[in-house]
Amino acid sequence: FVVFGLSSIAFWIVGFAIMFGDGNSFMGLNGWLLGGADNSPLMGDAYEGVFGSLNWTSVPLLAKFFFQLAFAATAGTIVSGCVAERIHYKAYMVFTLVLVGLSYPITGHWIWGGGWLGSMGFRDFAGSTVVHSVGGWAGLAGIFLLGPRLGKYKADGKVQPIQGHSMAMVFLGGLILWLGWFGFNPGSTMAVDPDAIAMIVVTTNMACAASLL
Repeated sequence: FVVFGLSSIAFWIVGFAIMFGDGNSFMGLNGWLLGGADNSPLMGDAYEGVFGSLNWTSVPLLAKFFFQLAFAATAGTIVSGCVAERIHYKAYMVFTLVLVGLSYPITGHWIWGGGWLGSMGFRDFAGSTVVHSVGGWAGLAGIFLLGPRLGKYKADGKVQPIQGHSMAMVFLGGLILWLGWFGFNPGSTMAVDPDAIAMIVVTTNMACAASLL
């Protein structure tokens, strides 16, 4: 809960501007607090504003922000799965602010915000690199800093298995993720396109089913 709360504030104040605001190939430099010129939902050459990298979709600016906020917060929650119960609570909150407010938006700008990777032809439709890889690498960095979970290894170096604590919670988490992808992936079209949405939903579902089996 707190991660999403901090992510919302950090991404609103600076993150969205750094990621999607007009600037240079490294980071955005306009649009703090969602301010600045913007005539969304006009598109393409008709668009006039400071978020030129998002002029390809005909939805209001607030819709663009909220959809991207879900991605930004997800990058932060991915890390929680790597460091849960092993990191000080306050330290993780500070980490979340830095990741969602600064680090994630900069790397996101490189690909989705008109930055140097995007200009080289790098494409990421629904965030496999922008969101999940970045979150995963950030989590790995946290793992290296924290070291192994206490009690996992015996004195002789052998592994002491730590059993799962709640299969009901594991099941619920998996179900939430499975259903959540039906919003994430089709939503990345940023338009009500029945053909595209239908194909993306079925592809997402078949990927989930194959992974489960």
